[in-house]
Amino acid sequence: MSSNKVFISYSRKDTAFALTLAHDVRAAGAEIWIDQLDIRIGDLWDVAIENALSNASCVLIILSPFSVASENVQDEIAFALDSQKTIIPVILEPCSIPFRLRRWMHIDFSKDYEAGFEHLMSALTSAGINNQPSREMATC
Repeated sequence: MSSNKVFISYSRKDTAFALTLAHDVRAAGAEIWIDQLDIRIGDLWDVAIENALSNASCVLIILSPFSVASENVQDEIAFALDSQKTIIPVILEPCSIPFRLRRWMHIDFSKDYEAGFEHLMSALTSAGINNQPSREMATC
């Protein structure tokens, strides 16, 4: 059973961007799940990830040279595809987009965070995930 929660998949090397985006998306009213904010002390990391992926309706995949090289991110992409989740690829830095994601429309954050964020929130609203029109953005 999935909820209207957004799972954020990213490489640990992109943590600063991932956490900024997670805080901004939450402030805008969408429910998100990201490991660094939502795994409790004592939880088993792999079990928490699998449960969160299973319960999410959407997987936001932050793409960078680091994430496309990450086995964990590739596993999360495969799980999302196999589970037929809504997938939103987000380009943080120019990189070779994984073959299985090339057909998906993506949101480019590499040049303009604000424009990328507005596009993302519009996509989440269209997918029925965000119902609040305004937000306060964290500063980078």
